[in-house]
Amino acid sequence: MIWVLWIVLGLVVFLVTLGDWVMGSAFMDPWTMESEVVMNARNSGRITMIFGALVCGRLADVYSRPLASVVGLLFFTLGCIICAAASGPVTFAAGTIIYMIGSAGLSLLVTTFIADHTSLRWRGLALSWTYFMPIIVMWIVNPLIVHVSWRWTYGMFAVMVPVLSIPALVVLFSAASGYREEDNQPPWSEKIKNGIARMDLVGIILFTAGFGLIDYNTDVWYRETGTAPSPRQIAMLVVGFILLLPVFTIWELFFASAPFMPKRILTNRGAICAIIAVFLYRLASVSSSRVLINFSSFGSWTPYDLGLLISSWSMAYSSFAPFVGAAFLLTRRYKPHVLGGNGISILGAGLGVHAARLARRPNTPPSRALLFAMQVLKGLGGVVIELGLMVGAQASVTHNDLVTVIVLMTIWPTFGVSLSSALNRAVLGRADADSPKFITLYALAVGLSFLCLIASLFMPNYVLKSEHNVLEDPMEQVGEDTTSNIDRRALSP
Repeated sequence: MIWVLWIVLGLVVFLVTLGDWVMGSAFMDPWTMESEVVMNARNSGRITMIFGALVCGRLADVYSRPLASVVGLLFFTLGCIICAAASGPVTFAAGTIIYMIGSAGLSLLVTTFIADHTSLRWRGLALSWTYFMPIIVMWIVNPLIVHVSWRWTYGMFAVMVPVLSIPALVVLFSAASGYREEDNQPPWSEKIKNGIARMDLVGIILFTAGFGLIDYNTDVWYRETGTAPSPRQIAMLVVGFILLLPVFTIWELFFASAPFMPKRILTNRGAICAIIAVFLYRLASVSSSRVLINFSSFGSWTPYDLGLLISSWSMAYSSFAPFVGAAFLLTRRYKPHVLGGNGISILGAGLGVHAARLARRPNTPPSRALLFAMQVLKGLGGVVIELGLMVGAQASVTHNDLVTVIVLMTIWPTFGVSLSSALNRAVLGRADADSPKFITLYALAVGLSFLCLIASLFMPNYVLKSEHNVLEDPMEQVGEDTTSNIDRRALSP
């Protein structure tokens, strides 16, 4: 039975990834491109991803993994149905937001399922296939877009994903209910009341609202020269930082009865160092498209070659993932690989500085080999860092904190991406035409990558054995979230 669940999981991951790619084609339709509300829905992708991850993560922690999966599946299916049947831009925008919430929730729960049902030794290899999935999807999405309209594609997802997921959910619910001692179960009304109290709705609202205010108003940093930023935008940006950092932190540490960022996580060396390191890695990211187009403008690049160069980072990131997971399995270590990934990332950023310096010289554009090497190193270093830090963070916490650390390893890097995007546009937009703005960007990337390396040095050097984590025996998980432990033990082969 467990192998059937793994196959179903792989198919669901494939369909959700394919759906995310198809969404890009829907946004390219003239009907959607002309609508400001649709563009605002598209730009809210990071906010909806954070909200979906927080809600589904808390449901998985407070109630059970199967219930959280049902909620994520409902959002995903409802969003697909609304998008497929949309008669106007407003309806399509609403469906897009609902779809993205469900997609983010399902993606987080896939990571949780893998972590629940694998030992540390196999964790990296199992997780790596979720990173590899875009390589498979990229060869299918273009023919699908050409021959099938995005409306029909959304309709197919609305049918296929539930059909695949429902049998697996029935098995998970049956395993959980069969293991529980029914005599000790409180009434459903009391369960719901206690569950709402433990959801930390105030913390979710503070984090999402703060992040949204920051993400929507960072353009005050990169307005065109001579254009004064709006006082309203500045005020919302300041309020966003206040909500996200001091107010949210104080609430989680001192007032929340069941925080999703508890003090025990902040004092756990493995977990907090992993969160800081992956945040710094995402903050160090340099936007490939605009920078590389500038580099390549000096040479005779075809659109195909330029597109291949820009996408070479993501291709390297995804294609190397299974090899990185296999390295974790064979060596039974993750930290040496993470440190090596940091070194590769620093080397890639250093090559970016060198390429930017060459681009400033007359008639000496950077070579194609240099630009492709820079992108490949960036992708390889990135997947080693992110996959290794995820395994290390999960190994550092008890099973009851597993979903919590997965959620934190999802939302804080997303915040880093938001700040990195604003930083990129601020440097490229406000600098003069003759200023070394590209050198500045890659120099900042080198500095932040060194900070990521320093944070990674403090990660514990665990041996990846057959345990679920390094703190407790895999068959003696006790605590508040008993349903997740029931699922894992009942489904173990």
